[in-house]
Amino acid sequence: MSYSLPYILIIVFFLGISVIQLGIPLDEKSRKYLNYFVIIAYVLFFGFRGFIATDWMNYYSTFKILPTNFIHALNVSSFEPGFVIYSVLIKKIFPNYETFQLLNTITNIILLNIFFKRYLNEKYYALGFAVFVAFFGYIFEINLLRNFKSLLIFLLALKYIENRNWLKYYLCVILALLFHWTSIVFIPLYFFLHKKINIRILIGIFVVGTFVYLLQFEYVKPLIKSFSKLLPLNMGEKIAGYLGSETFGGSYGLTFGYFERTLIMFLILFYYKSITNNKSNILFVNSYLIFIAFYLYFSEVSIIIVRMASIFAYSYWIIIPLIIMNMQKNIKPIMFLFISLLLIAKIHMVTNSLFYEYDSLLAKNYKTYEERIKIYDKNKKILEKK
Repeated sequence: MSYSLPYILIIVFFLGISVIQLGIPLDEKSRKYLNYFVIIAYVLFFGFRGFIATDWMNYYSTFKILPTNFIHALNVSSFEPGFVIYSVLIKKIFPNYETFQLLNTITNIILLNIFFKRYLNEKYYALGFAVFVAFFGYIFEINLLRNFKSLLIFLLALKYIENRNWLKYYLCVILALLFHWTSIVFIPLYFFLHKKINIRILIGIFVVGTFVYLLQFEYVKPLIKSFSKLLPLNMGEKIAGYLGSETFGGSYGLTFGYFERTLIMFLILFYYKSITNNKSNILFVNSYLIFIAFYLYFSEVSIIIVRMASIFAYSYWIIIPLIIMNMQKNIKPIMFLFISLLLIAKIHMVTNSLFYEYDSLLAKNYKTYEERIKIYDKNKKILEKK
């Protein structure tokens, strides 16, 4: 059984809408209707999902015991205060977790829609969603509820980097931090994310990083171990545990992801001049550079990639449509087909697991929380080996 099939189908649906948007001249009304189909499909697929992946255990159990008194809730929950208050506001009206999950998805799609409308050409709207699902979007929506909220707040704050409005930008960053601590990485971006980098510097960072990656220079672990000795005992032991584990301390090798990231980098370099003619696009080129730099320079400690690099995966959602948009007309269909196959291959590899077995509240055989827990407990050793 292919657990990835439902995820492939939603991407194929978005790609089908994209073919219409790109291949047929449409009036504004028709284009809006197609966008509505994309949004409805997104909500039906993600909003009515069952207990998929792993983090639902934490979110479900926390939501169930969460008091509707704000002060009590903040004392009980270990989650960031912004997410706790957000959850309490929903629970006061809708105490059911499944409804919370649906409303959470609707909130996400509203913010994501604003982001795509702002930075994507309207013809590439559906393609943006297809790329989103394949490149980390599925895990943000399904597993990383707090991270995704903080990321979406940041994405809407990108315009303040462009407009050089530091006050509004940092107010948004503070709000994002209230949803997840990893938003701390957004603090320095105000100073350089909007600046166009000389292509030679871009190539230099990529080439040096590739050598570091391929030759597996080990310099990050020794630095972290030295630093951890200066921390309190429990924190130092926790860091040592991460570095010693195969799951989080292991390194990345020559994977499908490596070749895919390298290909996208080559395409960015090839179309760099045309892409960066639009100043807004510089934000995403620089974001992709940060993304790939994390993979190349910190590959020896996979938890850094899991926690930090994925934050900048949003660059894919804009960069890939931009690459196709800037190609010659006769090449575009070939590249669209290639990217479509890449998206399908990508989503198949990352979701073809028992833990991603799709389940929907709209289905008759919907598995309850208790049933899913039993499946997880029975098979969690498989997850630990990955």
